[in-house]
Amino acid sequence: MKNNGKISMTQFNIILIVAIPSTSLLFVLSDVYENAKQDMWISLSLVAVYCISFSIILTKLAKMYEKKNLIQISESVLGLILGKFIGFIFLGFFIHINAVLIREFSDFLNGSLYYETPTWFFSLFILIPCIYILYTGIESIARIGQFVIGVFCISLLFILFFSFFDTDMSKLTPILANSPMSIFEGSLRLIVWVGEFIIILMFACFIEKKEKLTRSVIFSIIIMALLIIPISMCLVAVFGSTTEFLTYPFLSLTQYVSIGRNIRIDTFILIMWVSALFFKFSIFFYCSVQSAASLYKVKMKNFIIPIGIFTLVLSETIWDSGIILKEKILTQYSIVYTIIQIGLPIMLFIVAKLKKRFFKKNKERK
Repeated sequence: MKNNGKISMTQFNIILIVAIPSTSLLFVLSDVYENAKQDMWISLSLVAVYCISFSIILTKLAKMYEKKNLIQISESVLGLILGKFIGFIFLGFFIHINAVLIREFSDFLNGSLYYETPTWFFSLFILIPCIYILYTGIESIARIGQFVIGVFCISLLFILFFSFFDTDMSKLTPILANSPMSIFEGSLRLIVWVGEFIIILMFACFIEKKEKLTRSVIFSIIIMALLIIPISMCLVAVFGSTTEFLTYPFLSLTQYVSIGRNIRIDTFILIMWVSALFFKFSIFFYCSVQSAASLYKVKMKNFIIPIGIFTLVLSETIWDSGIILKEKILTQYSIVYTIIQIGLPIMLFIVAKLKKRFFKKNKERK
């Protein structure tokens, strides 16, 4: 397996644009609406600000340790023992989020289209190809992203265009009818997905040229916002207050549009979501394997199958249903994930800056 490959900045942008928003767009927009109502687009704009602020910290930390991933940075900043302890926390997080992703994928297909097919079948359907891809190296993941990004963006634009004819823009008014706190609480529903930018610290070490890393990540976030915010406005303009009760809001929009035009386009959109979720799982699966390899200082291929099997078992045994999983993501997991994904990297950045300043002062004294 190749674990020393390189990716271009464009491929890195694709990883972010597809991997970060794919699940949030599919699963949680209705939860944002629950708080923000027709001002959901303002909440999502706040989320974009959070993402930019957090990504600036991550890219600065990545530039300080250009050839190291998140686990190696932890050891360099905190020392071997404490760094490995934090590294194991990150490893546990990546494995757990893999289980969440694979269960979300299988529950989506089982609960929306293939009711009689067991969830473990869909889990194997996504896991086996991912195992093969990881054996071929990071370059293969990057190339898959170049294919998926086209399907992903074209599908979103396609739905935006056709749903526009069924929108009632009056449902988006009055603007700021809800309290600022409601809008802020709506944005916090997506704080977990802000933390997913932590993958910057797992992939930045593979980028060929990092001079424009921060600017490039901000550009990716702007692209995400330009895709997600119009979709959220279309959802509200079509469904109004019903948006709050939709399990899969974007899928509902797709099915509504296809029925209204007597054209079956939901199959095409399904291909897009399967591709995007498959790509996202590949990214986080790679992060978990890379974390384990960095902690134990062995080749990544030794962990691919064991972590894959463990992830499959977790996804099928921890949660009794997709409803329970979603509830835990929005409550318990949201707190824990935020601490790990956002709190720990910020702590690493602060300690790294303090160490750098301390050594600089000592050097000046000498």
